[in-house]
Amino acid sequence: MKVLACAADASDRKLAAYLRKALPEGTVLETVSAASFSRTFRAKAAGAFVYFLATGLGQRKVLALASKLAGACECSWGVLDPAGESEDPAAYFFAGARDYVGPRLFKSGADPRRTAAALAYAARCGDGGPTDCEAAF
Repeated sequence: MKVLACAADASDRKLAAYLRKALPEGTVLETVSAASFSRTFRAKAAGAFVYFLATGLGQRKVLALASKLAGACECSWGVLDPAGESEDPAAYFFAGARDYVGPRLFKSGADPRRTAAALAYAARCGDGGPTDCEAAF
């Protein structure tokens, strides 16, 4: 499995440290800046799970970037929100997100089993949008 992480700053050390601990063994991780995401997502996100870091981007920007994925590539996405900056985390799920990691979960430490479960859920749901998961169960 490939994970693409999109952040305001692609060299964000907290993001990298969290994901190194949270991702199941054998997962390929690539980090890109939000500025380069719009130019490169078709090639880089294909077949990947994309995590957007809400810190520094804000909810509106995350939703705008995630909307580019709809129909453009076969991938799912989620949000890492370590500071709890998102006003309405449910809005991500309404827009098709398959995972959300809020401040409590982020601070409690990364668990590769939890991330593996989220990635498996995303794989069952596909990339067909918010209602596609209904057919997965």
